Amino acid sequence: MIIAVRHIAKKDIANAMGKVPQAFSRMLKPGYHWTFDDMLMASDVIGVSLNDLTDPNLTPTKVLQIQKTAAPNGNDGQLVAGHGFEPWTSGL
Repeated sequence: MIIAVRHIAKKDIANAMGKVPQAFSRMLKPGYHWTFDDMLMASDVIGVSLNDLTDPNLTPTKVLQIQKTAAPNGNDGQLVAGHGFEPWTSGL
């Protein structure tokens, strides 16, 4: 859900985790058992805490709140460099 709500490309996460996209796609299927190291790496790459990543009650609204509180850079929680906010194109 975090990947979908934040519009993060799965291949980018796979690359950052040192995995091929097919392997990462398998990891997202129900029943796949993640290692603790993979969970830590994914939470770091996605930019959420391990608690948020494993929250069984996570909702899209909570994801957006997490994104806003985790973005102290003043760009309203938008990811930078091709993922939603490019200051050089915003007219600022």
